[in-house]
Amino acid sequence: MPQLRPGDQHRPAPTRFAFYGYTCTGPLVETPGRDQQFCDLTRAQTLTEQLGGQIITQYYDIDSDHRLHPRLRPWTQRPQARLMLDALPSHEFDALIVANITPWLFAGDDVWDVVALLARHGMTLWTPGIHRPLDPTNPEHALMASIYTGTAGEGNGPTSRPDADGSSAGGRS
Repeated sequence: MPQLRPGDQHRPAPTRFAFYGYTCTGPLVETPGRDQQFCDLTRAQTLTEQLGGQIITQYYDIDSDHRLHPRLRPWTQRPQARLMLDALPSHEFDALIVANITPWLFAGDDVWDVVALLARHGMTLWTPGIHRPLDPTNPEHALMASIYTGTAGEGNGPTSRPDADGSSAGGRS
């Protein structure tokens, strides 16, 4: 069974992944939506295969309204993201993988909110850029997430602020 890198959690890597991606289309977008989707999925599949797992379900939002920055559109208002969030209680998959952590996918602490939500369902968030589950207690992961989301230097990262439901996210310090 595939194992995580030394220093990671002491449990085997998940084998059933859900993939989530997001892109927008429009005149200012260099890579059209479907091409970007293929690139993102290929990148995620490479990591899941290295772990001995597979992507068993895909959720991908292609936003044609490029004028509305995705930071203004929370995951609950993205149709495919909403479907993925609704599927969490069913445990159809063990973990979520995204191709990249970007400002288009996450804004500020949104990445940590998703990590906390997944953790409440016994799941983790993976990305090829980190090659292991994103860990809010790991300072390197916090720094990388802030750089990838474009929030470095803004004081964003895992905090003790309560989630939208008023509870404190697990694993935050």
